[in-house]
Amino acid sequence: MRVESTPQKCNSSQSECFVHIKLSRSSKPLLEQESSLPALCIGFGCSTAAIAVRLGDPDPFHSCREVGIPECAVKRCAVQISCALEFIHQRGLVHRDIKPENVLLLDTQCRCVKLADFGLTQRRGTFIRFISGTLPYMAPELCTMVLEEGQTEVKAPPLRVEPTLDTWAFGVLLFCILTGFFPWERCNDSDDFYEEFVDWRRSPKKTPVPSQWKRFTPVCMQMFRRMLALDPSERCSVGEVKGYVGKDWVRAKDANGWVGENGEVSTSTPSPCRSSCSDEH
Repeated sequence: MRVESTPQKCNSSQSECFVHIKLSRSSKPLLEQESSLPALCIGFGCSTAAIAVRLGDPDPFHSCREVGIPECAVKRCAVQISCALEFIHQRGLVHRDIKPENVLLLDTQCRCVKLADFGLTQRRGTFIRFISGTLPYMAPELCTMVLEEGQTEVKAPPLRVEPTLDTWAFGVLLFCILTGFFPWERCNDSDDFYEEFVDWRRSPKKTPVPSQWKRFTPVCMQMFRRMLALDPSERCSVGEVKGYVGKDWVRAKDANGWVGENGEVSTSTPSPCRSSCSDEH
């Protein structure tokens, strides 16, 4: 089990230190069972005492990678991560590395969640010239910046860093922790799961909902459509997610599969995604 520690004092001369920000508590509960959901942002690592488990680690929270975590716990994560991202976005920063390994859980009910690792964080408006390799949570416009083997430069123009990169990654994160797997390996035409999603987004009336998305309610699918818009200018802000926490996200399930609004049953096929590494410039 990998662990992270919470900050105390940090020497300014150290190359790595924590950024520890506690947001103000909301006077109105976002979830019925919570009077407040403080959001915490943490960056990098330094030695102290308290232990937190990464959301991407196997167990002790019943192995997110296999079956996801309960919907109510996902919503608690969603609210707190949303608040943390709103905070840094308001200050002109983009996290750029939203993934399960960078979400720290301090309790088994996800009542205290921390966003970690600001190693890739950049100021809004910074330009990315190319990246090496892709990851499942990278937005499609970022995947176009991959420098393939043998290339000296990418064909796409430099990409401007915007909060919409975090919105996309946040959407993929929510899918991942609800299901236990990523929806695809990479956002390009070499990935069949992503291409199936793109076809559905472009022609929703003619193309059936991709199999791995059929477990979600219409309200949840509306949220995902807003977060995972193919055009970055059409994506919602990360804060919009909080407007969906009062609705059901996952359909009921019986022995035959996921039950739809009219009683129809559908089965879903997991996406066998693997991790990869990425470097960018």
